[in-house]
Amino acid sequence: MLTYRKVYLMKKILLLAGISCLFAFNAEALVLRPYISVKGKAALTNNQLKVVHRDELREYNHDIKVNEFVLGGSAAFGFMLPFNYRSMRMEVEYTQNQKAEKTVKAQKSAPDIDASVETKAVFLNMYYDFQSTSAWVPYIGGGIGGAKLESAVAEESADKSTFAWNVGCGLQYRMSRHGSLDLGYRYVDYGNFKRNHNDTYKYLENDKIDAAAHEVYAGFRITW
Repeated sequence: MLTYRKVYLMKKILLLAGISCLFAFNAEALVLRPYISVKGKAALTNNQLKVVHRDELREYNHDIKVNEFVLGGSAAFGFMLPFNYRSMRMEVEYTQNQKAEKTVKAQKSAPDIDASVETKAVFLNMYYDFQSTSAWVPYIGGGIGGAKLESAVAEESADKSTFAWNVGCGLQYRMSRHGSLDLGYRYVDYGNFKRNHNDTYKYLENDKIDAAAHEVYAGFRITW
């Protein structure tokens, strides 16, 4: 027959066991799960250059669109955050695109204008993974960071650090708890800058570069 003391001890043991399980669950839930991500991408650049050149008689304005398909890549290190069933991710990403180039026929006595733009950037990205009962998981995300624009117009080249941002969406395929494939699209604004040319090239007055790209990427992610 159970005595009052035995019942009291059993209740106390069950209470302590429940508290221990609760703390164990919370400790597991608060663990950050790190991951690394590597992606290859194809980008349609949307680089706009406004170039002013002159000859002996007058000035001419050129709106040059360096819209080219280029390849690129990115690498990132991030964490799955312990909120809302780990649907939030945060990462630091380095990304780079190949140089986009174009030659424009100048007017009158000026020579043709060779223009190129190359972009590199570092982003702090945030993603939201939608809950899914299958291995396919859709997500949305965006980020802000800094870019380095490297531009060459005619015989002069220059680079400048600019503010950059991106927004996009994608779909991941979970192969296992630790590995997944990643497919997605994003729009990236790499920033802009304006420069005046010196006297070493007599035809050019100034140019302004606005750099952006539509990027489609594929890669893999390894999570610990």
